[in-house]
Amino acid sequence: MTGERDAVGLEAVRARPAARVEAQQMQPTAALAQVISAYMQREHLTLQMMARRADLSLATVAALRSGTRGKRPHPDTLKKLAAAMGMSVSVLAGVIEDGAGDRAREHELLEQFRSLDNDGKVKVERYVHRLHARS
Repeated sequence: MTGERDAVGLEAVRARPAARVEAQQMQPTAALAQVISAYMQREHLTLQMMARRADLSLATVAALRSGTRGKRPHPDTLKKLAAAMGMSVSVLAGVIEDGAGDRAREHELLEQFRSLDNDGKVKVERYVHRLHARS
């Protein structure tokens, strides 16, 4: 379930190439706002529901979602947000650090790959080789 949430929660990161360039030029808080908005839309959550889920104040969630909070959310806020969205803190921090660029995607994929058992990793490697063979 966490892998699913990570993958879908970062839909904003997986944009068309032109949109990725725009995303990379965003302020870090704008990148986080995109991820929060995408997650809330996918889960059909109101601000109040998200605040409850994350154990944060309504004002904090609203500010994070609109990108008006400071440059970096407090580490405790990030932990609560990541837990509420079923993401690791490192993936969410990567979104902020990289401004929703390709690096956030890499963090997410690497996190998912690391969580696989050896058999799962072998299957992913085979799949990647097949994809490259098609190119």
